[in-house]
Amino acid sequence: MSLSGALDAALGAPGGVPGRVRAEADGVLVDADVVDADRLGATLDRVVVRDPGGGSVARQAEAAPERLKALGEPIAPVEVEPRLGGAVLRTLPEAMEKGRFWEVTIGADGREAAVGRYRVEADGARRAEPFTVTREALGRVVDGLADALGAGRTEETG
Repeated sequence: MSLSGALDAALGAPGGVPGRVRAEADGVLVDADVVDADRLGATLDRVVVRDPGGGSVARQAEAAPERLKALGEPIAPVEVEPRLGGAVLRTLPEAMEKGRFWEVTIGADGREAAVGRYRVEADGARRAEPFTVTREALGRVVDGLADALGAGRTEETG
């Protein structure tokens, strides 16, 4: 079963279960902080994928925009520095609507990637906010995060 399939199964019956939902496939884990879920969609605070294989953060950051098209907005690396904390990718400024943007972070060891939704307030402060997606789109995002992490591997690392 794919990681997205495992998460979909873990989300369960209509009405879902608020809280952290965890699923695993082939040693790769996904944790979803679920606000609400039903058979068609889910509202989440954050999604984190963990791949014990790790890899090159630079390669992962390069691969992520293509693999995360399911977010519906183009994202691009804004910071890539593995030694100082990994990589950050965000929605391109010209694609932001009403100050909302996606942020994808990749950990310094290339073993974890997370996605969340944010809004820029009038005073310039950045605030996290829940996001709602179909379960199909959520599956594509989860598999895209896992694929981006896997893209950082070289033949020597697995």
